[in-house]
Amino acid sequence: MALGAMPSTIGKMIVSRGAGLAGIGLGIGLIVSGIMAPLISSVLYGVRPLDPEVFIAVPVILMVVCFGELHPGVARGQSEPIVALRRES
Repeated sequence: MALGAMPSTIGKMIVSRGAGLAGIGLGIGLIVSGIMAPLISSVLYGVRPLDPEVFIAVPVILMVVCFGELHPGVARGQSEPIVALRRES
């Protein structure tokens, strides 16, 4: 923003990068867990290895957490640049 970027552009950039990384991580995690679930079926008690409720609930919860963590970055992107530059860490 100090170089002329709009606050909305900064917010969109933060959200798109965060959502993209979370989506890639969730995709890889679902593939790996789908492959590994039958291998650990002997230690699962009362749960099927490929339980659809778990394979739906966990990614939804992780995406909610991901978007909750993006809020401070978006809020920081909408602050005045001079205030952010003067503020000591």
